[in-house]
Parts: sequence; C-alpha cells; structure tokens
Amino acid sequence: MYRESLKTMDKEFPYKEWFCNWFNANVKRKTSDDKACNPYAEGICKLLKNQPNIPDFEREYSYYVPALLLRGERDLAKKLLACVYADVCVYENSKSLSYFKCYCKFIAKEFIKKEVDGTSVQLEDRKLKKIKTYLNIREVWIIDKNLANYLKIIDGVKPLKELFSIRIEKWKRSYFHLDTIIKVFKKTKPFYMRKWKKDIRECIKVIVAPPLESDDFIQYKDVKAFELRRKNGKEYFSVEIIDKKNKKHIVWTPLANGNRSEMRVNRMDDITIDHDYPLELIVKGIIQRGNSEIEKIAKIATTDIKTKIIIPNEINIEKLIKEMEEIKKATSYTLMLRSENAKKSNNIIS
Repeated sequence: MYRESLKTMDKEFPYKEWFCNWFNANVKRKTSDDKACNPYAEGICKLLKNQPNIPDFEREYSYYVPALLLRGERDLAKKLLACVYADVCVYENSKSLSYFKCYCKFIAKEFIKKEVDGTSVQLEDRKLKKIKTYLNIREVWIIDKNLANYLKIIDGVKPLKELFSIRIEKWKRSYFHLDTIIKVFKKTKPFYMRKWKKDIRECIKVIVAPPLESDDFIQYKDVKAFELRRKNGKEYFSVEIIDKKNKKHIVWTPLANGNRSEMRVNRMDDITIDHDYPLELIVKGIIQRGNSEIEKIAKIATTDIKTKIIIPNEINIEKLIKEMEEIKKATSYTLMLRSENAKKSNNIIS
C-alpha cells in the first residue's frame, strides 16, 4: 500500500529560514549557521526513508504538516506529528528527537498563530485521502509533557496525562466525595491534589505480557507513548506502548474473571484505571476507625447546600492529607478496559 514510501521524495523543507531564525532566537543550542537545518527535519527524513512501511508524508512531515494546517486539517497535522515522534523514538537517537520537539514547538507557538503564505506548499486531494486513511488506522498518544502540550495547542485535544487525571477525578463516591475534597485543598494547599494525582498516575502498571511471565508490567512513568493500530482490517485498535528504552510492547488488560487478554479498544477513552484492591474497602477501612476527615467531608457534601463554599477551618487539613496518602498507597493501579472494570465492580457489589 505504501511502496512509494521507500522512494526518495525530497520535498523541500518549507519555511526553513523562518524556522531556523526562530530556533536561533529561542533555543539555547545554535545551528551551525542561520540557515542550517540538517539536524532537524532533514536528518529525520533521511532516517525514516530507509525504514519499511513509513509513508512518504510521514518522512516528509516538514512539508506535509504545514500543508495540512493550511488546508484547515489541524487534527491530521497533530496526528501526523505524533506518528513521526513514535517512529523517531524507535529508530533515532535523543539528539534528533530533541530537535523534533523544537519543530513541534515552532509549529504550535509560531506557525498556527500567524497568517502564512501557502503558495510554497500544495496538498492534492489524492494525497489528503491517503493521509486520512493512514491516520484512521494508526493513532499515537504522547506522554512527554512539553510535546503533548504543543500538540494540544495545535488541535485542542486533551493529552493523555489530562485524560488519566480525569479518570482519577471520577473516583467520587458517596463515601469519598472527591470533588469536594479537591475544593478543600484548592483553598488550603492548592498543589497537593495535583501531586496526589501525579503520584498515582506515574505508578500505574501497564501490563505487557501474558499470565505467568516475569517482568509482566511497565510503570506509566517509564512509557513514552501509547500507539493504537487497526490491524488486518479490524474495526478495533490493538494497543502498544513505546518504553523509555525505545522498545515496543503489546498491552494486555486484566479481565473481571482474573485472566488477561490483549487490549483492544475503539478509542483511548475505553481504557481506565483499576484499583487492584477496591477503593470502597480502602476508604471504608479509614472511616471505620472513627473521626475521619473524609467521612466529615462526605457528610457536609451530602447535607449542606453550601458545600460549594466549604469552610477549610472545619477540616483538619494535616489529618486529611494523611488519609489521602493512605488511600494513594494502599493499593497498586493497573490500566484496564473500562468494560472489564465495570464487570469487576459489579462482581464486588454482588
């Protein structure tokens, strides 16, 4: 399908001088001269052209990303950059990757905010169709904070960090009124909940092996990117990760019956975070000891119409922190299909 990707397209790097001038004005590392761009897009293009199954529009991203943006295809431009990142992680060294991040920052901070003359780049309908087809079967979610934020500027979609933080924030229960707890900390220790969520997220286990195999998981903090691919014409995506050693792994999900299967999803939203030991048992264990700040907040939240402006001095903040730390450390967390997580919860309730 992508035999043309093995050919040398040698598309001109458009806006090359603009990018290099911006780079020299904004980045501590300098090019060898004001117009030297070989370490950036050109070096990556030469690398990717020798790899099988890399389409020409990915290798020549410095041409096709601006072309897509000028056609109003922000989502496709962002997805194309994410795919390039994934392949550069696997095939290239950190120096080229660093330059690539600078290019993404340039696109996000400079290119899309200015009216640009598009006469130097053209995107045929035939090529646009091929790009859409390719990006319909491949989707990359980047964990690197800065790069993910640049891509968010391009198309506005929340990065993976934010999606998983939202998962954690949805742990609200009648006995664990998390949204009210967040409000309490906003008025007293505004950065505490950000760190609490980050600590949980960083230690999430991503299972990468079938049962009975050793070293069967990688922690989220050691993952560079998630990659979703439709294989062999399937409607669903298979899920893989790229770890910090630049190796790819198939992702597995725990099942409600205690087994495992390869993770298959329709979208990233199908993946959730599972408590290996149920949240209900953890929180109720704290409450049963008596005089719990979490229980106090839950009662206020369910009975006081003024809970939106809860008074912090009603709560012992240091004691609340101890309870929240206990919840955080009482179990490990694992990525799991949302559907299997719902089945598991129903099994616990029944």
